[in-house]
Formats: sequence, C-alpha cells, structure tokens
Amino acid sequence: MKKTIIKIVSIFFIFCFIIYISLNIYCNIKAAKIDINVVRSETKVELSDMQIEIASFIYSKHANPKFTKLPLIIDFFSSKNQGAYTFVQVYGSTSSHLSCWHCLSPIQKRIKAFCTSRYVVRKIDYKTCYNYIFSASYFGYGSIYGLEDASIFYFKKDFKDLSCKEFINLVLISENPYKYDILKEENCQLINDEINEIYSNFKKSQKK
Repeated sequence: MKKTIIKIVSIFFIFCFIIYISLNIYCNIKAAKIDINVVRSETKVELSDMQIEIASFIYSKHANPKFTKLPLIIDFFSSKNQGAYTFVQVYGSTSSHLSCWHCLSPIQKRIKAFCTSRYVVRKIDYKTCYNYIFSASYFGYGSIYGLEDASIFYFKKDFKDLSCKEFINLVLISENPYKYDILKEENCQLINDEINEIYSNFKKSQKK
C-alpha cells in the first residue's frame, strides 16, 4: 500500500513537472520579440525616479518598479511585473512592429502580453519600459499621445514640472482617458478623491 501511494505521488509530481515545462516552452513560443532599437527611437521622455515609482504603484501596488524574475505560475498570479505587461500592451497597440496584435482577440492579447512580459523582464531594463510607456501611451481626445503632449494639454506645463498628484492624474488618464478626464467638471470631485487616496497610499508605501 505504501509503495502504491509513493508511486502515485511520484507520477503526479512528474506529470506536474512535465506540464510546467510545457507551459514554459509554450510561453517562450508565444512571446513576441521586442525590437529594443525601435523602443529607444520612439522614446521621447525620461521620467524621474519618483514618477516611475508612482506609475509602478498604480500598476502593481508596489512602489519598487524593478522587475523580478519569477517562476511562471507565481508570475501569472503576481502583479509585481505589471509594468512589463503594460509596456507590451502599449508596444503592441501603438507600434507597427507587432502587426499581428490588432488581429488578436482580447484573450489572445492577454496571453501574448503575459508571455512577452516575461521576455521583457529578462531582456529590458525597467526604466526603458516606463519611459517608453509614457512616450507612446494614448491620453485621449483623439490625438494626444505621450506624456510630453499630455502634460501641456491638461496642465499647461512641462512633464518634468508636474506635481505628484498631477502625474497620478495623467497615469490614470492613460489607463482610461474618458473616465479620468479632469477637464470635465462632472468628473472632477471623484477623480480628485481617487488621486488623493492613491497619493496617500503611495506615501505610506514609501515609509515601509
């Protein structure tokens, strides 16, 4: 009886190991290769360390923006590398170098973004990713792309001079331009409340 149990457990672990290896291989096959030269040529802004930390906190609830290489299963359920995932989404939706992106279904995009984000974590520096995200992200009104133009449009100032709360607002706008449009008076109170809450939680996270 004991030998039978050991045999069953051994077979189970071997099966799980094979599945895990297969998923890693599948993930590597599905990952798109990012052209770093394209990323660098399309990067127009260089965020401050504080701005990167704020963006990281909004994306992942972690103020530390540095990517962490994680086992596949842990990475799937973790938000630690959400910045890399967001980078892939922005790269796919704004760059012509992932021509197949627009043909994918929402679920296929999520799978490809996750698989590619694991490649990004291994190959691309987190600062490069965050600078690209805010160089290429869409900020609403049909034609506003990039933090440089967005900061002038919404706040009439250079992105380097934005306050923390103004930058938080622009990060939120890049995620949902309609919902977080501060120029619409009916949105202002709810948006400001959310910005204040994010800023407060961000400051608390820095003290830990």
